[in-house]
Amino acid sequence: MWTPDLRTLFLTLILTDVVLTLILFLYWRKYRTYYGYKIWLISLPVYCCSMTLILFRDLLLTDLFTFVANVLFILVYLMRLDSIQRFVRSKALDSAIYIIALT
Repeated sequence: MWTPDLRTLFLTLILTDVVLTLILFLYWRKYRTYYGYKIWLISLPVYCCSMTLILFRDLLLTDLFTFVANVLFILVYLMRLDSIQRFVRSKALDSAIYIIALT
């Protein structure tokens, strides 16, 4: 029985997110979307970049790219939180939250 390794799972996750990003981008260009949709859409490729850096951490400079991948992952979380906030309350998060969380 075949069991997938971690690289295969990460690659499947990245490819799924890339396809989802393309579908959502086409939807955003054609139809009217809600407030905060664009930020959610931008967070998907950033998430893919973060997962790609994690996937290839053995080939790249370990400490630097691991740090960048973690910072990107935190940024994605904040972007998604901001887009949910915009959708629910129609107002953005304070930019101070971004600055505090990333420092």
